[in-house]
Amino acid sequence: MSTVLTPVLTPVLTTALAIALAGLTGLAAPAAAGGCESSCEVGSQGHVAPLSDAEFGMWLASYAADRPSAPDLALETLLFHGDRTRAQLDRLGYGPLSPAHRTALDRELARDRVVVEMRLVDESGALRAVLSPTEIPLVEKQHLLLERTGSLGQLVSGGKVKRVGLDHFWTRW
Repeated sequence: MSTVLTPVLTPVLTTALAIALAGLTGLAAPAAAGGCESSCEVGSQGHVAPLSDAEFGMWLASYAADRPSAPDLALETLLFHGDRTRAQLDRLGYGPLSPAHRTALDRELARDRVVVEMRLVDESGALRAVLSPTEIPLVEKQHLLLERTGSLGQLVSGGKVKRVGLDHFWTRW
């Protein structure tokens, strides 16, 4: 009888228990592409067309028309573009944003860490390995050592998490 291991993210990434954004800054740049890193580039900024200055201005104006922390398409779009949004803000300024909007946007853009945890269970539901809650930087590829693996030996899970909106994350493990 063979054992089939199924990775399970618990709780689901959109819940407050699995995602704890820390607002830490100054992280190292991701490793150069190559090897397994290149297979995870699909969700990266390199595969997303940047916002033109006109589009950026349109999204800022749309965001300015709503409440500062309202989960609307404008805020979601600005957060999705993350580092590019920061660069355009540095270059073009905050335009029509009120101080409250600016503070809220800066706060959300500064949130760049996440806590992940995993369980590996076999087909009978038995727990075979775990990853205790671990804080990692967003977007950067990670190789995380699972614990309590017993007879399975050393297990490493590779993947990353990218923020794609106010309360939305993309993950690949």
